[in-house]
Amino acid sequence: MARTQLTADTALTVGHTGAYPTLQAAWNALVLLDCYGFNVSISVQDGAYTTSLAATIAPLGAASIAITGNVARPENCTVSVSNNDAFWFDGPMKVNLAGFRVVTSGAPSNGVHASRGAEIDLGKMDYGVVSMAHILADAGRVV
Repeated sequence: MARTQLTADTALTVGHTGAYPTLQAAWNALVLLDCYGFNVSISVQDGAYTTSLAATIAPLGAASIAITGNVARPENCTVSVSNNDAFWFDGPMKVNLAGFRVVTSGAPSNGVHASRGAEIDLGKMDYGVVSMAHILADAGRVV
């Protein structure tokens, strides 16, 4: 399957008026693209999101990836999940993440989890109650 090649910096929007209903849907669309060295941003509208982001496939050729909620008021953009990490980045990728309130419950789960090659730069975040760690970096990863 041929990938669609980007020709400019690109923004994907998640939320009630966005093209994607969930963070996962936006990420799944992103990994089908050839970013061709351009920057990609996923902009998340204010709201309460109850599905996690499991980023287990790295986007091809992205210069940078920014996932941004409400940086001024992270509590207005909440990711609250059960039995999963709220944000899990697994594989060789560099992501800027900011503007979210993160809450998890149930089985051991983390707010932000970086593993196997992921490098996450965190901006302003609001960490609520989680069942394991607010931030976890394993296998020599960087947050």
